[in-house]
Amino acid sequence: MSESYFKVRFGDTDPWGVAYFVSYFRYANQAVEDYLCRLLGKPEAKVWRDPEEGYGLPVVEAKGRFLKPVKHGDRLEASVEMRDKGDKGVLFLCRFVKEAQVVAEVELTCVAIDPEWRPRVLPERLKGGLGDV
Repeated sequence: MSESYFKVRFGDTDPWGVAYFVSYFRYANQAVEDYLCRLLGKPEAKVWRDPEEGYGLPVVEAKGRFLKPVKHGDRLEASVEMRDKGDKGVLFLCRFVKEAQVVAEVELTCVAIDPEWRPRVLPERLKGGLGDV
């Protein structure tokens, strides 16, 4: 599991100052990127796309549950865990907490692709670095 922190910026909110739901998807993508960079020991540019190893790792599905509103200036703690790993893809759960209460959860599904954007098996180095669920 990995943790990241976010401060809700004014541009992340709706006209009432409440975090807009789309902001959580951006936060989740950043939190998963941070998680993968730490886990794999790779820079961000090599986490999502590695031309030398011939793969990309795009997000192909995202789901969110928004449980409590957060507002401009609030600080969120995001924890990431790998929920499932198949031959070609990985499912991550990103949980957002404010003051010890879960306020939102986002699932991101990533699938390995080759340079022609076709699904491929996860590269061994990536698969090994992710470990087991």
